[in-house]
Amino acid sequence: MSDEVKRVQVVETTGGVNKYGDYMLKCLSATNERFQAFASNIDARNTIGYFEDAGYGELAALELNQKRTWKDHPIDVYLTKNGDFWNVISVNDRPSGAEADPIYTPDLKWHKNRAACHAYLVLEDGPVLVDTETTGVDVQAEIISVYVEASWVYPAYKTLVKPRNLAAVAATTHVHGITVEMLADQPTFEEVHQKLRELLDWQPWTAYNAPFDVGMIEQECMAKGLSPILPSAVHDVMMIYSKFAGLWDADKQRWNQIKLSEAVEACGLTALEAHDAGNDVEMMAALLKHMATFAPTGE
Repeated sequence: MSDEVKRVQVVETTGGVNKYGDYMLKCLSATNERFQAFASNIDARNTIGYFEDAGYGELAALELNQKRTWKDHPIDVYLTKNGDFWNVISVNDRPSGAEADPIYTPDLKWHKNRAACHAYLVLEDGPVLVDTETTGVDVQAEIISVYVEASWVYPAYKTLVKPRNLAAVAATTHVHGITVEMLADQPTFEEVHQKLRELLDWQPWTAYNAPFDVGMIEQECMAKGLSPILPSAVHDVMMIYSKFAGLWDADKQRWNQIKLSEAVEACGLTALEAHDAGNDVEMMAALLKHMATFAPTGE
């Protein structure tokens, strides 16, 4: 352990568990340092005890992923460096009246109306619906299927894509149904890149869990040394639906997100086989149309 000590102000605390299944407290400081405090185990002292001794006893019993923020009354914590990690060594006593910030509760009716209007405007503007299937979700993952649908793209553009690491496909075949054999004679991402640029570059992309599809296309371009394909705007139907359906989690202080097929079924629509790029786009379009019918008319 080094002699380096610093004082930080904790503005966010979240309940968690370590690799042994023991409780730990995840902390975020006002200057964006992230560190943990642990209950006793074979690797760490009971550093959560420092919070309890300082008067923050409730932080020793947060539920998994339960979040409390302290922006109005930050918690003064002292840390010391241990290798690549910062360890808690002291917590200042809790000042009188220092409470966690009030738990935010959104106006669900307002958010539903806004989500319905968002869906309506996406459809009015003529969405470019995008879906990809991949060999995984990490930095080594590659795109193996792309589907693009827009009013000016007829017929819809769809293609399988042969990845460089063809052997990795088998690990996710159970998810998307695409096999190694199906991809053996398909074009590579380098070969479809120009077509995707023509269809997608500087267009408003609409996708379910859009950050994933946007990130995968960016990752492929970067990994293969190709020109980036950039959207002019991104509409995430997953987040639009979360707000439309009021899926607010008060403990985690965030909008919960559910699978596309679950969202479609919850709206009484027909769920198609998931993780087929064409089916996903069809369900996404149906979901947008359903939500748009709830847009206030102003009458």
